[in-house]
Amino acid sequence: MNASILYDHTSPDVLRSCMADAISARSTGAVPPDHAREFWGWGLMDMAAELANKRGARLDPRDRAATAEAILSRSGQHTTSDFPLLLQDAGNKILLPRYQAAAPTYRAFAAQRRFGSFQPHRFLQLGDFPALKEIAEGAEVRFGSIGEGGEAITAKEYGAGVAISRRALINDDLGALVDFLGLAAVRAAQDENTIVYTLLASDGPTLSDGNTLFGTAHGNKAASGTAVDVTNVGAAVAAMRNQTSLDGIKMNIGPRYLVVGTANEMTARQLLTGITPAQAAAVNPYASAFALVVDPNVTGNRWMMFADPMAAPVVVYGYVGDAAGPQVRTQIDFNTRALKVAVGLDFAAGVIDYRGTYLNPGV
Repeated sequence: MNASILYDHTSPDVLRSCMADAISARSTGAVPPDHAREFWGWGLMDMAAELANKRGARLDPRDRAATAEAILSRSGQHTTSDFPLLLQDAGNKILLPRYQAAAPTYRAFAAQRRFGSFQPHRFLQLGDFPALKEIAEGAEVRFGSIGEGGEAITAKEYGAGVAISRRALINDDLGALVDFLGLAAVRAAQDENTIVYTLLASDGPTLSDGNTLFGTAHGNKAASGTAVDVTNVGAAVAAMRNQTSLDGIKMNIGPRYLVVGTANEMTARQLLTGITPAQAAAVNPYASAFALVVDPNVTGNRWMMFADPMAAPVVVYGYVGDAAGPQVRTQIDFNTRALKVAVGLDFAAGVIDYRGTYLNPGV
């Protein structure tokens, strides 16, 4: 009878994953999982030496200088190749939770889609589906066609990085790496926010019909700027409800989000706060009617309304492939004797329709 090893707990790949979990737990102060407890108090050079020795090297973990030299030299490229992958794995485990916690405000009213490549992606608009027709007994369903949609969105590649010097590695400066990844996570979320709100600045981008997102042609912009109050919000609601689909059907789109800048935050909160009036005329019909989104990227006194992105998507965003945000990659630069840690973001954002939004330039 032959025995086979199904899972080797001492293999470099398994150890590297356990070490990455230990680094991630240390970065947040969380209790490490059982399989990572052994490496909880280990330094970077301790881990590097252990992984290299599993590949056949003979490094003394107490000699940090020799370990760093092996990592950063071409002669040790084979036995120390696990170390950059360790930091890459740990970096992604540190970066993504912090990135998700940053929660940029645009995600409230934008619809997420998957982008398979950096090629232009086209999206259908509301009303592209053929109208339902009565079917006489024994008759067949009439089939229409669906176009490719007029608006195309292309993902772009963004990135930044730092180089961890040989001296920093010898000093076992794990804190500097964790700080960098934390800042990178927040910055990536902020940059996404800036990209989307820049799209919506002024009257927005020009769509395939030759008109800007917000304007008279689309019936989704106030003729003149006014305050955030019951009357003007009512006009915005009516304009959105009266939008028609491509084949002329009344869509009755109800706004879900009121989007304002910091200048209008107090006024908007007052509008959405319910009170008990003494007279019926003083009733606030919009108390708690919308979710409030406040972002300093909405400049001045302008304010916008958006429908639920599941019902009437306007802004679409997404990432290329299976990435759910920024990704960490590492590389050893043998010329500068440094470990380069880069954060990349393959991100797309664009406008695909105008019917689910409304702009008031503000007073």
